[in-house]
Amino acid sequence: MTSLAAKCVLEQTLISLPTLLQQTTAAKLKILAVRLTEKQQSLPADAIFLHQLARCLACSEFVSNIILESPELILELHNSQQLYKTFYTNDFVNLLNKLSNKTLSEAEFIKSLRVFRRQTMLRIAWRDLCGLATLNETISELSSLADVAINYSLQYLQAKLQVEHGKPIDDSGEVSDFIVLALGKLGSYELNFSSDIDLIFCYSNTKPDFEKYYYRLSQQLINALSRITADGFVFRVDMRLRPYGSSGALVFSKKSMIAYYQSQGREWERFALSKARLINPSFSGEKLLQTIKQFVYRRYIDFSVIDALREMKNSMRRESHALEDNIKRGEGGIREIEFIVQVFQLIRGGKEPWLQNSSIFKMLPKLAEFQCLPSTVVHELIEAYVFFRVTEHHLQEINDQQTQTLPRSEFERVQLAYSLNFDTWESFYDALNKYREKVAWHFNQMIALPNERSNIISNIDPRFTAIITGTVTEAESIKILNEFEIKNPLVLISHLKKFQQSFNFHAMNEATKPKLALLLQQLFPLACESKTPETTVRYLFLLLEQIIRRSIYIILLLENPLAMVQLIELFNISPWISEQLIKYPFLLEELIDTKTLYQPYSTEKLQDQLRQKVLSIPFDDLEAQMDCLRQFKQIQVLRVAASDATGALPLMKVSDHLTNTASVIVGHAERIAWLALVEKHGHPTINGEQLHADDFLIIAYGKLGGFELGYGSDLDLVFLHPDTKNIDMTDGEKPITNVQFYFRLAQRMIHILTTNTPMGKLYEIDTRLRPSGASGLLVTSLESYSTYQNEIAWTWEHQALIRARVIFGSNDLAEKFNAVRYQVLTKPRDLTLLKNEVIAMRQKMIEQLAPHADDLFDVNNDYGGIKDIEFIVQFLALKHANHAAAVIFYTDNIRILEALLKFNILSENEVAFLSDIYCKFREIYHRAALQQEKPFVNKGLFAQQINKISVLWNHYFKLSSIS
Repeated sequence: MTSLAAKCVLEQTLISLPTLLQQTTAAKLKILAVRLTEKQQSLPADAIFLHQLARCLACSEFVSNIILESPELILELHNSQQLYKTFYTNDFVNLLNKLSNKTLSEAEFIKSLRVFRRQTMLRIAWRDLCGLATLNETISELSSLADVAINYSLQYLQAKLQVEHGKPIDDSGEVSDFIVLALGKLGSYELNFSSDIDLIFCYSNTKPDFEKYYYRLSQQLINALSRITADGFVFRVDMRLRPYGSSGALVFSKKSMIAYYQSQGREWERFALSKARLINPSFSGEKLLQTIKQFVYRRYIDFSVIDALREMKNSMRRESHALEDNIKRGEGGIREIEFIVQVFQLIRGGKEPWLQNSSIFKMLPKLAEFQCLPSTVVHELIEAYVFFRVTEHHLQEINDQQTQTLPRSEFERVQLAYSLNFDTWESFYDALNKYREKVAWHFNQMIALPNERSNIISNIDPRFTAIITGTVTEAESIKILNEFEIKNPLVLISHLKKFQQSFNFHAMNEATKPKLALLLQQLFPLACESKTPETTVRYLFLLLEQIIRRSIYIILLLENPLAMVQLIELFNISPWISEQLIKYPFLLEELIDTKTLYQPYSTEKLQDQLRQKVLSIPFDDLEAQMDCLRQFKQIQVLRVAASDATGALPLMKVSDHLTNTASVIVGHAERIAWLALVEKHGHPTINGEQLHADDFLIIAYGKLGGFELGYGSDLDLVFLHPDTKNIDMTDGEKPITNVQFYFRLAQRMIHILTTNTPMGKLYEIDTRLRPSGASGLLVTSLESYSTYQNEIAWTWEHQALIRARVIFGSNDLAEKFNAVRYQVLTKPRDLTLLKNEVIAMRQKMIEQLAPHADDLFDVNNDYGGIKDIEFIVQFLALKHANHAAAVIFYTDNIRILEALLKFNILSENEVAFLSDIYCKFREIYHRAALQQEKPFVNKGLFAQQINKISVLWNHYFKLSSIS
C-alpha cells in the first residue's frame, strides 16, 4: 500500500517531469504499488526519497526493472541508509560475503555474483542519477565492485580447480602465480557504468603442464563473469588487448609475454598498456608490470607516438560519419582528451615518472602543475571530460548497455536530457557541442592528422632527396641548392660527401631516408645562413652521423621546428655546447621548450627533479643510478650554458646554478652510497643509537665552496664523520667499525662521481685539502679536523677554509663545523708571517704555470688577474676576522668584498673596482670554456685594470717587483 502523503508527493513529482515521461513513470508507479501491496509493504512518506524514486523510474529502464521485480530491495537500501553513503572495497567485500560462501555449488556461486551485481549496480545508478555521488565516487565504486568480483571469482575457481587437479607447484615448491592485468577504464580505476572490462591473463611458471591448468582457469573466470543467465551477468570480459589479439592464446606464461612485448609489441599496445593495473597483487605480477612499463615508457623522449596516434585517429576519422553521435570516439570526444594525456605520458613518461599514472583525473591537473599545458586549457579539458563521462554514465544507465552513442528515439533523448538537468534535448546538445568543439581544437593543436600537418612524403622535394641519396652529380646538386636559395652550397656538398661515406649512413633504415631528407631540407637553409656556416654545417653532419640509426631524434626535430632553430643557434655560438649535443643526443630533447632551456632550475626544483627521475630506479642498481645522475647533470649544465652563451643569464647566476647542480648531485651520490653500505653492513651506531645518512658532513672548498663553479671545474671536497670511538660498530649482519664504514662511504661516493661511463663522468674530485693532504685520512672526525686546523694547518689551508662550507649533512653537525671554522679563522695572526706565507704560496702557483706569449694575459692565473684578487681578499679576511668576524661569514668573494667595505677595510671605490673586474674576468673565463679556448686575452685590453690590481697588491704586500 501507498500512504496518502506518499501519493500526494508522487503526484506533484509526476507533474514536474517532462510531459513525455509522465505517463510511463505513472504506469511504473502503479505497478510498484501493486507489487508492494502483494508483499504487504509500502513506500515511506519521505518526500526526498519519493522524488528520487520518480526520477530514477523516469530516467532508467534498468533501475525500473530491478525495482519492479524486487521492490523490497530499494526499501532495504533506503532503510539501511546504503543509498546515502559511499562504498569502499571493504564494503563490497562484506556485502558479497553475506550473499555467498566458499561452500556454494558452482550454480549458487554464479547466481550469488549476479545478485551481488544487481544490488550494487542499482545502488550506484540511483546515487548517480539523483546527484548523491560525485563522478569520482561513481567510477571508484564501479572499479572496486569489479575488483572484488574478479578476486572473489578467482579465489573460488582456483580452490575448486586445486581440489580437482592439484596445486600448480613451481620449482621452488610454491604455488605458481596467476596474474590478472586490467587495462582500459578498469586499469585506470575509472570504470564506466556498463563497461566491458579489458583483461589479460598470465602465469608465472613455464612448466608445460601448467598451460592447460591456467587455460581452464581463464575460461572459467571469463564464464563466471560474463555468462548471461536468468539473473543476468556480472561483467562483459574483453580479451582482445592480449598479445596477438583475438588470435593469441587466452593465457600466456610470464616469459612468453615479456618476449612478445620486447620483440613484437606495437605502438597502439603502448597506449593500451599505459593503463595496465594488477588486479590480484603478487610478486611475479609486480615484476611483470615493471617490465611492461619499460615497454610503454621509453627512456628517451619518444615523438614516434605522435605518428602512431595520428594513424589511430585517422582511422577513426574515416569512420567519422558513423561516429558523429559517439561521445567517446567521435570528434572532440572522450578519446581525444585521453589521447592528449597519453601523448605526454608516452613521449616523456620514461624520463618523468610522475607521468606514469593511468588516471585521467589525476594526470590532467599535473599537466598544468608541471606546465605541460596552460592551466586554462587543462580547466577546459577537465570540465569537458566530466561532462562527457557523466553523460556516458546516464546514457548507459538507461538500459544497462555499453554505449557511447547518443539516442535516436525522442523518448530516450528526453530521458537523457532530463537526467542531466537540461530542460530540452536541444539545450543539452548545444552544450555538448560546445565542449566537443573546444576539445577538438585543443586536440588538433597538439596532434594534427597527416593530411592536416606534416605528411613527410608529400612535403619532400624529390630533387632534394636525390641530393641526399647521391643520385645526382655535384654540379646538379649545386644547381638544385641554388634553386632552393641555399647559401654556401659548396660547404654543404663537401660535408655531405663525407657523411654519405660513413658506415651509419649506409646502415640507415630505408624508412628513415625520407625523414632524413625532409629534416635536411629544413635544416640546410638555417645552417648556411648562420654566422659561421662552415662550423655549423660540420657540427650538423657530426650530429646526424650520431643519430642516423636512431630515427627517434630525427622525428623529434621534425615534430619541433623551434628545436631545429635552437640547434643551429647553439651550434653557431658555442663549440662546447655543440660537442655536448653531438656526444649525448638525448640533450636534443631539451631544445623543445625554450622556457626550460633558458631557465635553469632553483635548488629546490633541482632536488625535486632528481628525486622524480630516480623514483623508478632501484637504489641497488648502481649502473642505472650513475647513468641517471650523468644525464641529469648534462641536462642542467646544458641549460646553464645555453642561457650563458645567449646572454640570458648573468655571470653570478651561471656560477650559482652550476654550483647548486653539483651540490644536489653530490648529496644524492652520498645517499646511494649510504643505502648500499647500510644494506650490507647495517647503520653506524654510537652508544647503541643508529646514525643516519645526514650524520656525515661533506665540505665544499674552492670554487664549489665559493659559489663560483665553472663548466669544467673540479670539486674540492673534504669528508667529516661524527666523533666516534674505535669500538663503535655498525649493527648489520656483517658489522664493521664506524671509521671503516665512513671510509668506504667516501670511496663509494668518489667512485659514483668520477667513474667514466658511456654517459661520461660527473666530476673530477680533489680531496687534497683534507687534513695532511694526500697523505692524510680520506675521512676525518670533526674532533680531529678541529685539532688539525687549530694546531697544524698551514696559512694557505686557512685561506682555503675561508671558501669552505657544508653542502651535505645534518644541521647539528653543520653548526659544529661552522663553529670550528669560526674559531680557526678569527684567531689573532702574526701579520708579517701571514704576509710572507700568502706571498710564498702565490709565487709557488706562478712558478707552476706553463709559459705563454708576452702579449697575452691569463685572466685566471697571471699577476693582476683572478688569483691576485682572491689572495688579496683572503689576506684581508684573515687579517681582520679577529675583530670583524662578519668578513668570514660568507664564502664567495663578492660578498666578502661587501663585508670588507662595511668595516671600512676597503674603500667604496676599491670594492666597486675589484667586484667589477673580478666578475668581468670570470665572465671571460666562462666564455672561453664555452668556446673551448684558454682564458687568454690581449694584455693591452686590460692594461689599466691589471696595473690597478698590481698597485693594490703592492700596497698590501709591499712588493714593488710584482707587475
